[in-house]
Order: sequence, then structure tokens, then C-alpha cells
Amino acid sequence: MINSTSGYKIDGEFTIICTKTNSNNDQRKEINILDFGAVGDGVADDTSAIQAAIDYSIYGNAPNGISKGSVYFPSGVYRITDTIHLGYGT
Repeated sequence: MINSTSGYKIDGEFTIICTKTNSNNDQRKEINILDFGAVGDGVADDTSAIQAAIDYSIYGNAPNGISKGSVYFPSGVYRITDTIHLGYGT
């Protein structure tokens, strides 16, 4: 669960800054965006890694179609250069 975030847009790019996190007691899996290649340094483009983690959380390996877990953003500055989709309407 992200407790404190801020974001800003520069030249069509959006940056998410995660400054404080804590875990919750949810029994679903935490899907860490770093495991999908995000860097969180404010320089690297983290768009595809964030999208991959979100897609996995929605469409991953659960056969019943139920959400696979929560997407976890460790503290960092995440650079996003394109639209992030939260599901594709299927």
C-alpha cells in the first residue's frame, strides 16, 4: 500500500514518486514492479515494466480470472512515457 505519492508531468512524460510504503495483511500476492524490470531512478523509462506488472496482476496465471495480487511500488522515482492501461476491457 502506498501511503505517500506525488507525480508531475514534464514534456508529456509522467513521473511517480513513491516515498513511503507499508505492507498490509492482504493474503493476495504482492507483485513488485522491480521484478518486471522497473528501475525507479527517475532516469530509466519504467513504463513497460509497470505495464507488465499490472497486466500480470490482472491476467497472470490464475485460471478463475480473479486478481492475482496487488502491484507494489517500492520507494523510488518512476518515469512513465506512455499510457498505462488498467485492463483492456476484456
